Amino acid sequence: MHLVMKNTIHLLLLVVGAILVVSPSASAREKHAVPDSMVVRTFEVNGVSFQMRYVDAGTFVMGATPEQRSDKVSSDRPAHCVSLSHYYIGVQEVTQALWLAVMGEWRSPEEWTDPQAPANWLNWHDAQLFVKRLDSITGLPFRLPTEAEWEYAARGAHYSRSFRFAGSDRSEEVGWGLMNAGHHVHPVMQKKANELGLYDMTGNVSEWCSDWFAPYYMATEPNPQGPAEGEEKVLRGGSWDNCEDNRHISYRLHRAPDYMFSDCGLRLAMTVDIPTKEAAKEPAMTMRVKVGKKVVLFRYVAAENPFYVAESEVTCQQWKEVMKDEDMEKNKLVLTGVKRSEQLEFAERVSKQSGQSMGIATEEDLAAAKAAGVLDEGSFVKEASQQYKKSLAEQVKRRKALKNASKWGELIGVRVSVGDDPVLNELSHNPVEDRPFRLVLYIP
Repeated sequence: MHLVMKNTIHLLLLVVGAILVVSPSASAREKHAVPDSMVVRTFEVNGVSFQMRYVDAGTFVMGATPEQRSDKVSSDRPAHCVSLSHYYIGVQEVTQALWLAVMGEWRSPEEWTDPQAPANWLNWHDAQLFVKRLDSITGLPFRLPTEAEWEYAARGAHYSRSFRFAGSDRSEEVGWGLMNAGHHVHPVMQKKANELGLYDMTGNVSEWCSDWFAPYYMATEPNPQGPAEGEEKVLRGGSWDNCEDNRHISYRLHRAPDYMFSDCGLRLAMTVDIPTKEAAKEPAMTMRVKVGKKVVLFRYVAAENPFYVAESEVTCQQWKEVMKDEDMEKNKLVLTGVKRSEQLEFAERVSKQSGQSMGIATEEDLAAAKAAGVLDEGSFVKEASQQYKKSLAEQVKRRKALKNASKWGELIGVRVSVGDDPVLNELSHNPVEDRPFRLVLYIP
């Protein structure tokens, strides 16, 4: 009796602690470690977009809390406190469309499957391969969520209202299960979202996590990763093939890594990669961002408004890949002769691809970078290729020809046409930047 009472008191203390930490005041909820514009980030891969939701760091009670009513389940006991650092998690499950965009193949033998239905028939190894391919394409730290990250997000993190299911106490409001799914998957985001704006976390497909399965224990461990080895991996959330008792938030399913079924899918997680002014006190001195198919190194500049500057200038090859410009030669030579408006469009496309806030380096940016010792004085000249010098000389020559033609036209009172010379015509209407340009990564 004494032991039972002791365990009950311990659980009550855990729950009270979780209520205090997971449900802060409204003002505290408005504070994020990232700017508001980065709380939900949209990414695009080969024309298919998806969203990731920022989850602030926090502590919560993981496992069989009272509202879970998991008396028949032993694997989610004992309830225990877990602390997590901030991270991103997918707003939706990975869809068939996104799987096709990344892997180049359809992922379902079921002909009726909608492109917006979750990718299914996946084992754990398939999920890991997808994440690695996506990481390679974007240059961003995508991964599978840990089991603790998955549950914290499903509970609503700081916004939690202590529901049994992810967003409601009524399973049919937020997910597809045995009683309403019709024995198959459904397009994502058709049901009500949870407190964080995440969809289908309890139902539709079970979602692979990174952890090996093991029984819980009472010791508090920050950012738990699960055991180093094991025989089965964790799946979370339940699926269209599960009753309510197997779809509540704390329910744990575990299967061998090579197990697959039509209700096995995945949801992405991502390590936070955004530099912030708070982090600038101890900044990462370099960041790597994918520009086209190449990862570019950006160096930190400790100016009044800190930023990162690309180590190298934009090349013809990067322009061709980002802008889909079939006429551009595919080489590593520095690119010149590009209008400012097109440079800004290039930066915008890289921003969309990488999820970072990109711009084109201004004179002030370059001066600050040189003053900080990040760029050599005159690095533009050093990095300019022979092609650039030749191009610059040619443009100067053509500009002089255009100026002389204009003067001659004024003397005889006629408008001089430059339509026969496409370069002169371009120069006369759309001034270009004669020299190379480089990207900067602004800190929001």
